[in-house]
Amino acid sequence: MKPTEEQQEAIDLAAKGSPFALVAPAGSGKSETARKIAQELRGKRVLYLVYNSQAKKDAEAKFNKAGLTWVDVRTTSALGWRKFAYLPDGAGERYQERMKPGAKAVPAREVAKVMNLQPKDFGNNVVLDGFQQARLASEAIDHFANSNRQRITMQDVRLVIAGADQVSIDAARAYIARLAQALWNQAMMPDSKLRFTMQHAFKLLVEEDRDYGYDVVIIDEAQDSNDATMAFLASQRGAQGILIGDPAQTMYAWRGASDQIMRYDAPRLYLTQSFRFGNAVAEEAMKHLPHTLTGVTIKGHPDVRDLVTQNDMEDPQVVLARTNAGAMEHAISYLAAGKRVAMVRGTDQILSLAYAARDLMQGKRPMNLELSAFEDWNAFIEFTDEPGGGHLKALVKMINAYKIGPLIDMCKKMTDYRRPHDVAVTTCHSIKGLEWDRVQIADDFFEPPPFDNPITRELEVGVIDKYEAMVHYVAVTRARRHLDRGGLAWIDGYSTPKTDVV
Repeated sequence: MKPTEEQQEAIDLAAKGSPFALVAPAGSGKSETARKIAQELRGKRVLYLVYNSQAKKDAEAKFNKAGLTWVDVRTTSALGWRKFAYLPDGAGERYQERMKPGAKAVPAREVAKVMNLQPKDFGNNVVLDGFQQARLASEAIDHFANSNRQRITMQDVRLVIAGADQVSIDAARAYIARLAQALWNQAMMPDSKLRFTMQHAFKLLVEEDRDYGYDVVIIDEAQDSNDATMAFLASQRGAQGILIGDPAQTMYAWRGASDQIMRYDAPRLYLTQSFRFGNAVAEEAMKHLPHTLTGVTIKGHPDVRDLVTQNDMEDPQVVLARTNAGAMEHAISYLAAGKRVAMVRGTDQILSLAYAARDLMQGKRPMNLELSAFEDWNAFIEFTDEPGGGHLKALVKMINAYKIGPLIDMCKKMTDYRRPHDVAVTTCHSIKGLEWDRVQIADDFFEPPPFDNPITRELEVGVIDKYEAMVHYVAVTRARRHLDRGGLAWIDGYSTPKTDVV
């Protein structure tokens, strides 16, 4: 296909050797544009950094088919492997044993035992046993590996315990940060038995500030990249940096990712033409995009016939929910109707909540950290009526309707979405890059509560959080032909927010 004017502008700028960021919203031909950009870079040493191994396979297939042999497609993990797997004096082999995909697991319980981690009480029912401490410390190390900081801090510790006060939470986070730093110091030693991944190796590679001689570094999905990756780009002295992605699909800030596109000190170009859907879905997406405060816009393809309806889809290919409990509620109803149901990214999180609920009903403290502050089921139910617990109401409703045992059994009956199924069910954090002809939006997307304006003294509609708006945008743009907007129909009552983003 002939490039659009917007695509051609990016291709021309790449050929000139200028660094830039390319904003490529849902279905706007990002992969094809990247291929055409790479085509213009013949004779240069090009590194194309992708998010994961599947993206690497896809990119390699497209570049190889086009004969673009000068493009080196890698993940950051692969760069880390290259650095540490081939060290002399046998050290490389010792790192390989821990870095390879089939490496022996190092369970948190084993770490807790080796480190002799005893339960610690931080007050207000915030109690972490050794297993939880080790698991949180491991997660903190992964978060730290995405940063350009030299030490692990509280900001690397993600701890959510429903109903707990902030003082106790912060005390626990400070302790976990110290524990994580101690584990990290041990893990980077060649003979350590602690977990050491390819991403950890990349973090140490970045700290070396080594120039690998690339002329161009292209970072795909840069909205979910991180400071460590940008530090690697900076170490490639004089390399042309090209960032490609969609700032309105920033979904992984909780694990250390940050939108590098909007922070990149270079010209910013925009693709606005979607090839996935037509004007109807594009117009629905544009009701949510302004609330992301990113300046991203999208228009539908004039040759694609699509439609947006409300609460009338009888045979969706996928139901998109906001919460795990919401997804499970739909899955159970389809299973009860004799349908083959696929959970797009598995049922582990839902099972964790179900097992935690069972523990609470039996008077036990649950292993699930989010619910670990509750002493019994009644205390948990009371919390769901508080402002911070509304997202868990669907779980209570589901358990009351189906009971714990049958709920767990139904989870185990679901299949992988890559296998034959009648309908898929998923939350929105699992669907980037996926698309379906018929998409139904579930009814568990929460509308922001109204508030009293202190100036006008009138009740006004609430403010949509920008990250929630991103989730909404991702959801509605999965549809190619028919979108049932059901659970997001309330967006019609919200005007476009004022923003200075350009």
